[in-house]
Amino acid sequence: MSFCDLITRVEYREVAGFEGYVVEIAGWVWSMRFTRGPLMWRFSDVPQTRLKPGTGTKGHRYVNLHRDGKQHCRYVHHLILEAFVGPCPNGMEACHNDGNPSNNALSNLRWDTPKSNNADKLAHGTLLFGSAMPHAKLNEAKVAEIKALDKMGLSRREIGARFGIGPNYVGSIVRGKRWVHT
Repeated sequence: MSFCDLITRVEYREVAGFEGYVVEIAGWVWSMRFTRGPLMWRFSDVPQTRLKPGTGTKGHRYVNLHRDGKQHCRYVHHLILEAFVGPCPNGMEACHNDGNPSNNALSNLRWDTPKSNNADKLAHGTLLFGSAMPHAKLNEAKVAEIKALDKMGLSRREIGARFGIGPNYVGSIVRGKRWVHT
């Protein structure tokens, strides 16, 4: 099987707003540009270079695309969904069905609500909450202590001062609005 046979079997779509770039259904971004001498760019009929994506802090892949002499950083999963499904509907976000943010195959992606995306994250074990949050001031043991001190009758202001949080936050913990999992 030749390279040309493989190319014809893969479905490509243009990246909206970025001439010379295409995405494929398997989750890759390609440049259609090639050089024909110093500073002379031309476009090919077949993809020329598969872009090497970077990885963001949460594991999502991104690529840098160029337009009008400027560089634009775009998430690969957004490019795939926009090209094959359409623009993101209001109130929706890109979701990975398997919870793997680096798997950008169209079969693994969908537009869905933030609530549904968080339910997926909970099911996949990738939803951060409690002491797993990067900037959490409290942990589960401190929250239990806060609840015990409240039952003992200490004021929420005193409890908050002891743990470096505000009295309203103490009240949210005691009422079960925050740290719900404890």
